[in-house]
Amino acid sequence: MAFSDGLVIGLERSDCGSSVGDMLLDAEVLSPMEFQEILRAEAEGRTTAEAIDQIGRSNDVDTVLSSKLEEYVSEMLDWDDGDFSFDLHAPVELSREFHLDGTWLVLSQGVSTQHLALEGARRHDESAHEAAAVSEPAVSPAQDNPPALLVVDDDAR
Repeated sequence: MAFSDGLVIGLERSDCGSSVGDMLLDAEVLSPMEFQEILRAEAEGRTTAEAIDQIGRSNDVDTVLSSKLEEYVSEMLDWDDGDFSFDLHAPVELSREFHLDGTWLVLSQGVSTQHLALEGARRHDESAHEAAAVSEPAVSPAQDNPPALLVVDDDAR
């Protein structure tokens, strides 16, 4: 996770399984033709952000990547344990570079840590509520007054 001015500007998960480009294609933010155009621009030495901006998709890309970042942080808040590494001296410029074939999510505008914590708590509460609703037995209207069970102990005197 990368921070700049107190905001989260990037995140990478080693177990993510899909590249940034795959995420954007799956969300239909980029067409396959736009995807190829951005890859060509990267090969020519332009940054991915410049290429995305040139085709006019910056806001859409930020929306998808921001949502994915929120999802990852929410999942991270549910971890019982995990491995983290911190590099307090990494240049912020490196944190702002990303490629379609990479797994490093980068936002043009950062997200506040408070927002991410609140969003993570909300998602956790919703998940817990849904799990509780599934485990509770359904009561049909006819069972508003369930039959009583009377136990009689004949041996008690």
